[in-house]
Order: sequence, then structure tokens, then C-alpha cells
Amino acid sequence: MKKEKIFFSLIPLFFYFFLWEMAAIYVNDSLIFPTPTAVGKRFLELIAANEFYIFSFNTCKRVFLGFFTALILSCLSAFFSYKSRLFLHFMKIPVMLMKAVPVAAYIIMLFMLLPSFKIPAVISFIAVFPIIYENIFNSFINRDANVYEMADVFEIKGLKRFVYISLPNSFTSLETGVRLGIGIAFKASVAAEVITISSHTIGESFYNSKIYFDMSGLLAWTIGLIIIAFICEKIFSCMLRYLKEKIESGLKWI
Repeated sequence: MKKEKIFFSLIPLFFYFFLWEMAAIYVNDSLIFPTPTAVGKRFLELIAANEFYIFSFNTCKRVFLGFFTALILSCLSAFFSYKSRLFLHFMKIPVMLMKAVPVAAYIIMLFMLLPSFKIPAVISFIAVFPIIYENIFNSFINRDANVYEMADVFEIKGLKRFVYISLPNSFTSLETGVRLGIGIAFKASVAAEVITISSHTIGESFYNSKIYFDMSGLLAWTIGLIIIAFICEKIFSCMLRYLKEKIESGLKWI
């Protein structure tokens, strides 16, 4: 089964690389449309340089600051929205604005109010908050009433009820929100870095690639960003699944 999964994952990858190669040959201009080989060589040069890790660290630091702040506050807000109809109505407007207003508009507005190095973290927060909030809130709305009735019978209340019943029931929605949110957090945060030209970040490297018309460098940095976001997504998903298994197995940590 594992070999079959790897096989079906690699076939589309090779197919799209083949299309890329054919398109590059057809365009026949490495400045505008470099080949996969040229981008691969540039990527290897990139990861051999110290600046790749420094710039990636600076970008990740801001992404994670916004992401984890959004994760905590969105979970709390979803819980209070479920408990209070008034709080739910108060949350509708900010959540709607976070979803509807273009990220570029937020970046430009914040650029007038904050130092450029703070903006990517705020943008990461704005991009992630409504995703996790709605996933968690919907998990509370669609909960299994029978489980909670049984908890009432056995007088499971308070923190123990939240940890062993409410939390595990929300893990699937939380994992979905985290998987969607981490990719969007990186996209939004790097977009903010590009517009605000935040120094020593992946976004600044994107901006420099545009200035110097370095398409190979742009694609190499893009590949690096995709790999970083993919690794972070898998790490967070594994952490959530591990925590869920520990809770479901009856780990007594409260």
C-alpha cells in the first residue's frame, strides 16, 4: 500500500515536470521561462548558502507568531461563540472582514501604521484566524449529542469534560484548519514581506528576483518556500494526531 501511494504521488509529479520541460523548450528563453534543470541547479546553490537559512528563519518566525496567536484566539473565540449567542454576533463582523477584505488592502493600511517587520505576523494572523475559527465553531455545532448526554449521566464536567470529550471531537476540524491555515499563513506573510520589502526575508528575495528579472531565483525560492510550508504542515499534523491519541488512550495529565 505504501509503495502504491508513493507511485501514484510520483507519476503526476513527473508528468508536470515533463510539461514544464516541454514548455521551456518551446519558449526557448531561459530568462523568461527557465528549464527544471536550471531551476534545480539554482535551488541547490540556494540551499548551500547561509542566507537561505537566515531568510527562512526570519520568515518562519513571523509566520509562526501570527499563526499560533490566531490558533489560540480562534479556538477560544469559537468556544465562546458556541456558549454565547451575543458573542457569536459580535464575532460575525470581524470574521467577515478578515475573509472579504483583500490581503493587499490590509498590508497597505498596516504599512501606514506599523514598522514593516511587524506587518507579516499581523497578516498571517488575519489570514489564519477565520479558517480555524469556523472549523472549530462548526465542530461544536455538529457535535454528537449522545456523547454529551452520557457525560452528564457519569457527571463528567468542567476541565475533564473539555479535555476528554470536547477537545477530541474537535481534533479533526482543528487538524483541517491547521493544514489549510499553515499554507495560507506562509502565502499571506510572504506577500506582506514582498510589498513592505522586509529585510532579510524570503519576501525580500522574491522582490529582488523581480527587480533583477531573475526567474530561476524566483522559482528556486518558491520551491524552498513550498518545502518549508509542507514540512511545517506535516509536523503540526503529526503533533495534533499524537496529542489526540494520548488523550483518547486515557492519558491522565490533568
